[in-house]
Amino acid sequence: MRAHPAHIRHGLLACFLHLRTVEVTDDTVRMLLEVIRRIETQTEKHLRRELLQDVTRVAGKIQILFRVAEAVVEAPEGIIRDVLFPRVNEAIFRDLTAEAKASGPQYRIWAQYVMRQKFTRHYRRMLPLVLEHLTFRSENRFQPVIEALAVIKRYLGTKYQYFPEAVPVEGVVPPSWRDAVLEHQDGHIRIHRQSYELCVLRQLERALKCKEIWVEGAYAFRRSSQDLPVHWENADQRAAFANVAGEYGMAFRMPTDSELAAWGVTAGSFPIPRAAASPDQVLVAGTLAFDEALPGWVGSWRMRWRDVDYAWRIGGVNFDEAFRDIVRGVARVASGHGAPAAP
Repeated sequence: MRAHPAHIRHGLLACFLHLRTVEVTDDTVRMLLEVIRRIETQTEKHLRRELLQDVTRVAGKIQILFRVAEAVVEAPEGIIRDVLFPRVNEAIFRDLTAEAKASGPQYRIWAQYVMRQKFTRHYRRMLPLVLEHLTFRSENRFQPVIEALAVIKRYLGTKYQYFPEAVPVEGVVPPSWRDAVLEHQDGHIRIHRQSYELCVLRQLERALKCKEIWVEGAYAFRRSSQDLPVHWENADQRAAFANVAGEYGMAFRMPTDSELAAWGVTAGSFPIPRAAASPDQVLVAGTLAFDEALPGWVGSWRMRWRDVDYAWRIGGVNFDEAFRDIVRGVARVASGHGAPAAP
């Protein structure tokens, strides 16, 4: 480095710093995803250790219910210990209670409580660092998550138990978490802060993995539209793809911008193909991203042919082979040879 003139040294140093910044950003996002996942895995381990080990599956619940009903009808004013326990052992009632807690709504409520406690007491301290150093963006249905992150960032360092302003709920809080997040008091709905933050992080994890949300300055978590080659608009690229389709006796056409807008297709989304204009046409939609770990392109495709949906993927291939896989899949389905073959 020192052997180069100053202007070359400075250029090389700038390139190194840029690449190193991108690597650090990617590693930070990966650690964030790992922490979010760890909250769930630690919760599952806690529940198995504290709850499920004491569960004994009770057989013959219908017969037990019949004996209980018979005892209640015969002695409606009786004492439980004197009326029920002679017919159904007290230990069976304990097993039924434990089984109910380990499954169904009761288990979900308990799991959410444990998850919130772990997040509040330990993992929540990462939030300020993440929101101060990472910038998340989205242009699709996950925009409410971006707005929720902005609200959370505004109240970092405060001690509010409930948010003092309206926050996005649709697209952020799933139905199974509504009771834990939305609290009703005196005719007003309050948003429990810690539970809401946990829901936002879980939605963020989901969106980052499918590139519905991207991170500024990242490479592995960059905007999905940047995965396509810069020169895909070039006529030669389109002609090469058309030639591959021609090998299978198929015609190829890229949709126009107006058609994409009518279908609601935006950058970063994974659309569901609509019905084709005629029986001899098929619409294929999907995503294409480069994976450095393989290395190679990873393509995920969806198509609809005669009211039947198909989905398949390919990975670790070059760009041409990824699109050749689309043509092979369409040809296999249209010729009646079954679903596209998995790689």
